[in-house]
Formats: sequence, C-alpha cells, structure tokens
Amino acid sequence: MKPILAVSTSGKLCSISLLLNNEDYISYNFNKNQVHSEKLISMIDTVLKDAKISLSECEGIAVSIGPGSFTGLRIGLSAVKSLAFGSDLPIYPISEFDAMAMFASNVFKNSLIYNLAIKVNRDEVYFVKYRKTETGFKAIAETEIITINEVPNRVNLNEPIIGNISYKDIININGVDAVYIAKYALFYGADLLTLNYDYLEPNYIKNFVPRC
Repeated sequence: MKPILAVSTSGKLCSISLLLNNEDYISYNFNKNQVHSEKLISMIDTVLKDAKISLSECEGIAVSIGPGSFTGLRIGLSAVKSLAFGSDLPIYPISEFDAMAMFASNVFKNSLIYNLAIKVNRDEVYFVKYRKTETGFKAIAETEIITINEVPNRVNLNEPIIGNISYKDIININGVDAVYIAKYALFYGADLLTLNYDYLEPNYIKNFVPRC
C-alpha cells in the first residue's frame, strides 16, 4: 500500500499521522487550544520529512470532518483541501467518532457495547453508542446532542465510556490520534474516497451560531 496522510483537528488535540502500512506509522500530536492554524502545516511537513517521502507519494489524505470544534474542523479541512488540490490527491472524509470508536474497540476488547461522550459546550455533549460486530463496529443510533446530566441515564451498567467529561471510570480523551483516522480510511474508507472535494463540508451536527 501507499502511505495515507491523516489530519485530526476536531478538538483540543491537533494530530497528524502518516500510516506507512497496516501497522507502522508516524504521528505528531500537539495538545493545546488554539494552535491548530499555527502548527498544522509544519507538523505535516515534519512527518513527511521523517518518512523521507513527498506528499505526492501518498495514496490520499484522510481528514476528520467532525463532529467537533467549528474552528478546528474548518482549519483542518481547508488545509487538507489545499494540499490535496496541489498534489492531485483524493481525500477520505472520516467521521471523528467512527475513528474514535475504532480506538475504543481496541481499548475495550472485552466489551460489546461502548459509549462516546464529547463536550459540545459547558452543558451539552455529543453522545453516541457503538456495538462491536463481526466485521468491526457500528453506531447503534445517530449521534445526539444531550445535556451532561443526561449521560448517566444513557450508559448502562458495565458499559465503558470514552470522552472528555467528568464521569466515573471514563477514559478521558481530548481527540483521537490521527493514526485512527488513517486506519479507518484504510480498512473502511474505500467508498468515502473522493476527488470531488470542493463541496466537502465539516459535519458540525450542532448549528454554528457566530458571535456578534
């Protein structure tokens, strides 16, 4: 296989990964708010230099399209579109939560069902429940926006949970390492691959309301 470059900027974590084959990869992560526009391109340049390849040698670019931070998603997708256009590469638009579920399925090896709860704002979270299947994993229902207080009513006994809220026994995560964006593209992204990326938009789920 050719390498897949992956970008995840949907949350606090700014993550770049280059998946070289099924197992080997190079990742760089910067866990700080409001640095995505400053760090993203230099991180991509560094990961390509470390692998000693050019962007044009990649199979394509996988990018998280959300849900997540409005600003972070726009920065990541805009950068990826520019890079893909300049190198004539296709894009894999990947759900952040599907990639996070892939990570969770590796962490919760003995659990058939697991939950994701990621902050939208101080009072609300994106919530979705995944089930393991014979071929991988699948969301049981559409991602919802619920209040943080509702989360305990949605998580059944012994079901693990991953996210960035205060909750008992939660595995805390500020974003998924971009290697899981790349791996999702490799194993499940064939039908998502596109060269018609002018019309690709982030999947915010929650409507964007600009501040006046």
